[in-house]
Amino acid sequence: MVKNYIRNLKAISNNARWFLAGNILHWMGLAAFRLLFNLYLQENGWTKTEIGYTISLVAWGAFLVAIPAALLLD
Repeated sequence: MVKNYIRNLKAISNNARWFLAGNILHWMGLAAFRLLFNLYLQENGWTKTEIGYTISLVAWGAFLVAIPAALLLD
């Protein structure tokens, strides 16, 4: 099973590898930003509930933007 995975991984083109590497780095950077943002809010006296609401509002905002964007792209 592992040999099959490695063989398939070697078959990926260089452009796809660069895309995957960039994607991994992007999400790692985003995770670091979110962690630091949460610590920043906590350090400024926000409660965990307020921080949770803020994070959920960001997710809802992305959702509300994604729906019209998907319709426009379709």
